[in-house]
Amino acid sequence: MTPYAIVQGLAIVVYLLFITWYGKKFNVSHIKSFLLGVAGMIVYLILVKFLAWAETGFKTFGPENGIRVYVLLPIFMYALAKFSKVDPRKLFDMEAAACVLMYGVSHLACIFQGCCQGFQYYEGTPMYNLAMKLTGTNMLPIQLGESISALIVFAIVFAVGHKKQYNTKGYLLVIWYLIFGTERFFWEFLRDNQKVWTFAPLQQSDGYLGISNLAIWSALMVLAGVILLLVFRSIEKKEKIEKEVATA
Repeated sequence: MTPYAIVQGLAIVVYLLFITWYGKKFNVSHIKSFLLGVAGMIVYLILVKFLAWAETGFKTFGPENGIRVYVLLPIFMYALAKFSKVDPRKLFDMEAAACVLMYGVSHLACIFQGCCQGFQYYEGTPMYNLAMKLTGTNMLPIQLGESISALIVFAIVFAVGHKKQYNTKGYLLVIWYLIFGTERFFWEFLRDNQKVWTFAPLQQSDGYLGISNLAIWSALMVLAGVILLLVFRSIEKKEKIEKEVATA
């Protein structure tokens, strides 16, 4: 078993253990939280494969990335919550913390695989010198930076949930989408992924400044967060009006 597979497997274990424990904070039993986590993981793995396949025109399997899945997550989590008779917004919040934690751990595997890497900087340039000091190569440790930033987002989501005594009504998912989607969008400018829109060559490296496919998915994640925020606010406004009418 390769180090990449070991870290990816560890990330899944961390996800399942965390959501099993975390679900109790939202008054969801450990058993149900675990089963929801297993079901969520199955959905996640299927979508990762399917979207990687769809990206190549259903010809072969391209690079897999959870960013694509996260945009679609609320649809499948809503259906799963209804099926399991759990408040969908509770499951949204449970998944928000668990998924970003899993991403923070799993992305460390890319260091061993050599994927998701940064540009190769030319010898003698300031970025080259910085990369050599940090990694001993001409590339910056982008994978490590992404993992750390994801774990910081996890800490924020977890802290907000704790502060609100886990009465967050789906807003943890909104926070995750808005912060993580934004920082993930900007990380793409430092990665050597193929660009959909290219602006200009980077003067110090072999890469180009531009927007990649995953940057677009990250932007869609932010958009989904905004839409969810508006939906939640609309629901709360409607509930408030109905309560006022009932008590009038």
